[in-house]
Amino acid sequence: MNSALGPRKLNLGCGFDIRPGYLNVDLHEWHKPDLVADITRLDMLPSGGFDEVVAQDVLEHLERHKVQGALDEWVRLLCEDGVIHIRAPKP
Repeated sequence: MNSALGPRKLNLGCGFDIRPGYLNVDLHEWHKPDLVADITRLDMLPSGGFDEVVAQDVLEHLERHKVQGALDEWVRLLCEDGVIHIRAPKP
């Protein structure tokens, strides 16, 4: 995925944290994301198409049995030297 096709950065579960230069993805349209989608199933996005994935304060909203699959999906989206930033509250 090149910059002509869209951002090479993903902001997953963005809520109202809409970031310029990112493809902002959220399940709820009222947040006005760039893409309304389930962040655990992003098969419409290319494998290896992103340099950066940001997932802040979203893992705790997933059902426990969906967490590993979501992480695998997010890693699939990263290019070889891509970086993923995950933030979750302390237990």
